[in-house]
Amino acid sequence: MRRKFLFVFIFTIGFYLSSCQSSSEPADENLLSYNPSQNEVIQQTEEIVANVLDQTTNILAGYSTMQESTNLNKVNDEGSFYDGFLDGWHVWRGDIRSNPFGIEGAYNADYLGKIQFRNTSDETVEAPQDADRIRIYLRSHAAFGFVEGQPFGDEVWYDFEGDISQLDGNPAKIGLFGKYERRWFGLYNDEETEIQYNVWLDFEDLKLFYSGANNDFTLLGDAIAFFNPDEPSNPDPAPDHSIIIKADYKVVITFNNSRVGKGKVYDNDNNLIREFDHYIPNYYEIYNLPSIENWQMGVNFQFPAPIPL
Repeated sequence: MRRKFLFVFIFTIGFYLSSCQSSSEPADENLLSYNPSQNEVIQQTEEIVANVLDQTTNILAGYSTMQESTNLNKVNDEGSFYDGFLDGWHVWRGDIRSNPFGIEGAYNADYLGKIQFRNTSDETVEAPQDADRIRIYLRSHAAFGFVEGQPFGDEVWYDFEGDISQLDGNPAKIGLFGKYERRWFGLYNDEETEIQYNVWLDFEDLKLFYSGANNDFTLLGDAIAFFNPDEPSNPDPAPDHSIIIKADYKVVITFNNSRVGKGKVYDNDNNLIREFDHYIPNYYEIYNLPSIENWQMGVNFQFPAPIPL
């Protein structure tokens, strides 16, 4: 984990990784669903998609450079550590307890990240070099506030899981589903009120082509985000796209063998209302991923900046 993210959280209430339960559960309150603006929808989608792709490229680079499972990162680093090979998974955990502005317990964050390697027979293996497919799992939660016995504060959850297959091919195939939820509880119009919204993120067979000669990658396929989707709220394992999902907004970013995606925003009647371009950085160049020495699930991940409620 990077300490700078903690300061980002404190001063902008940006969000860090975690996996604990809700800090408080108020018994009686007004419950409102926040309907973001088009600009907010685009900003949130771009940040979530970019962060997940950051993680994905890091995992693929780690797989391609690790010769033995012992090369996985096992060094404690600012509250995060490698927890070992448990029940077929390589596991990382992180835990931060801080008192920004001198308020004890005002900031709490922790996370659980797991990677599992599976071979061509779909059997679990420990070493990366024996893998044909990588299963990944990240659960995180962060809370700001909820101090001195008061139920007031701001918190977010993020969960995603899926797999990366065709590891020895070019392209690798990415199939992931994630959920991002935010909950704010405080005084609104002089009444105790809970305001919340949630986003589903779906990478359905997104293909990643890596060019060793250029130390670069391109993408082919769609990244889809649903804002405040209708029930069921816990699809397993991902939305069924044969069924029309009603949501305040749907955002589809289509990549055509490029790192620049063409984004389209649809309203709750599935009408196209906005278009935009979405640029994905070259993470291989930024992090020098082909020469990566340590491999850690969750490194560099951060929540999108919150929408001001």
